Amino acid sequence: MDATQRWNARELYWITRNGLKMTGMPAWEHHLSQDDLWAVVAFVRKMPKLTPAEFAEMVRAPVSRAESCEPQSGAALLDADPMRGKRALYAYACIACHTIAGTVQSNPQVGPPLDGMGRRTRIAGVLDNTNDNMVRWLRETDAVKHGTAMPTMGVSEQDAHDIAAYLATLR
Repeated sequence: MDATQRWNARELYWITRNGLKMTGMPAWEHHLSQDDLWAVVAFVRKMPKLTPAEFAEMVRAPVSRAESCEPQSGAALLDADPMRGKRALYAYACIACHTIAGTVQSNPQVGPPLDGMGRRTRIAGVLDNTNDNMVRWLRETDAVKHGTAMPTMGVSEQDAHDIAAYLATLR
């Protein structure tokens, strides 16, 4: 049975966005825009109706930037969501280096703990702890503090806003 017989478009969107644990289906929430997630759903719904020749033609056809999975610049940001931010910490593997009380984390700790981040006055010792500065730090770590041990992780603007919102709740 194909996915379109089992799930409706809204359910396929949820699965694409959040993934399915223990199945190998990853969550794409932190890698694709909302429009791109819906484009995946549209493709999944269309795929069972494609002939092998139609599918082969699609694979050979050049893909424009508008049709690719790359996030579009200038796309409107959603309101920052601390719960999305908490999930993004896992998606970007932040907990591989940082500890947060009450979360699964690695040992030994490489980076500073993130507990109390919301009440700290400085970020990395160089920026005032504001939402905008946290977003900047998350996206441009080496530009903010050259030689820092924290790698630039390719955090999207939306994810940076969501992570900043979550970190602000850690008091």
